[in-house]
Parts: sequence; C-alpha cells; structure tokens
Amino acid sequence: MARNPNGPEFGHGLVRRGDAAAADPVFRTVPFFPDVVHWHSDEIRTLPAGAVQLCRGTHTENQAFRVGERAWGLQFHIEVDEEMVRRWALADGVDPQAVLPFPADVDLARTWRPAVDGFARIVRGGFGGALL
Repeated sequence: MARNPNGPEFGHGLVRRGDAAAADPVFRTVPFFPDVVHWHSDEIRTLPAGAVQLCRGTHTENQAFRVGERAWGLQFHIEVDEEMVRRWALADGVDPQAVLPFPADVDLARTWRPAVDGFARIVRGGFGGALL
C-alpha cells in the first residue's frame, strides 16, 4: 500500500466489476456498476500473491480482490450512510458539501445487499469444504 499519486479519493463513486467477479461467491450478484463510497488516500498498487481482482476503478485501479477462498479486500466502503461520511469529512477537513448528499439514485443498501448475503452464506456454511 502506498499514497495514491492521483491524490485522495473521497465521496460517492462507481467501480467496475472485473471478469473474475462473475464467479466469486460474494461479488457475482453485485450490479455491473456498483455504487460505493471512497474515503482513502492510499492505494493497493500490487495485489497479494494469488489474489484475484474483482473490481476496478479509474482513480484507483485495485478496488476489490479475493485471496484464496475466504479473504476479501475492499478499497471502498459499502457500510456507510451520509451521517458517517459527514463525520469523516469534518474529521479530515473536507467540506461535507463537496461529498454530500449522495446522488438521488444511490442506494448502497440495495446495491450491496447481495454481496453481504453471499458473505453471510459463506460464514454460516462453516469453513469446511470448497466454496468456489
């Protein structure tokens, strides 16, 4: 991980699914252009050995990846709401009006619910046997 030469990435944005996402148990049901919230200044330039890229971005290339059968890495946030982002902005000296409100068509819960459900199925299924 290193500072992103493109600068910080704050606020609402879109990421693109990589080809491998179609076969991933968490990402396969996520819409093609998922809505996300970015809040980072660093980037993952090189994926870990054996990692599979799942989502890409224009500002930050490696947005999501999986290592093995049960480890996922995300560069973005799917768990936030506008109040969390407002607090982050104020804490980081970012004008909240520059990143809020989210566009009217953004519904993080609807977009990412399939991924959360997929992850929950993996957790409930235990850690024996192949999942992919």
